[in-house]
Amino acid sequence: MLMSFWNSVTEPQAIIVSTLLTMIAGLVAIVIGSRFFQGKVATLEQAMATASGQIEQHIRNLEKALAEIEELAITSSERLAAISGREANGEANGALRLEPDRPDGKRGPLTPSDRLRAAWETVRDAIEAQASDRSIDPRRRAKYSRIDRRNYADLVKAMSEDGEIRGPRNLAEEWKKAIALRYSFRNGQRKPTDADAAEMERIAALV
Repeated sequence: MLMSFWNSVTEPQAIIVSTLLTMIAGLVAIVIGSRFFQGKVATLEQAMATASGQIEQHIRNLEKALAEIEELAITSSERLAAISGREANGEANGALRLEPDRPDGKRGPLTPSDRLRAAWETVRDAIEAQASDRSIDPRRRAKYSRIDRRNYADLVKAMSEDGEIRGPRNLAEEWKKAIALRYSFRNGQRKPTDADAAEMERIAALV
């Protein structure tokens, strides 16, 4: 019966029937395929999402660890710079030694050298505090930590150019005055006067 049907079908009819059958088969394949792969696709998407989340978390942990290492390196550099600054300050103290104790064991009144040195140390500590402030970009802090502390003018110049000096508008210039005054006694050819000490104390009071 089927054979007689196909024998009686003309070529145009056969093409139409073949096309309809092909379309039906395609629709059936799509339905079956979507049902079959639906769970697989969901599982695959979940796996990819999980893997992506784990990778992102690993990257975050790695970035945090690198930031901590960088911070540790900068902090170490800052500590070394501070030690270098104190050593340089000690070398420059030749003309600013404390007056010797009196025979009775009591200290006499502060001399201009005593006052100037104490005021300078206040200025120096303020410069170091701002240079190592944690709010400053780590790259700049690292740059400041590498500057030779034998001349604080270089550090103040770098900080001023970067806009990293906070305080009175002319604080950078005042610090430069203090540095120049401090180092004017390095060769020991003259001793500080009361006016010198008062000037350093004035600048120290700005910070």
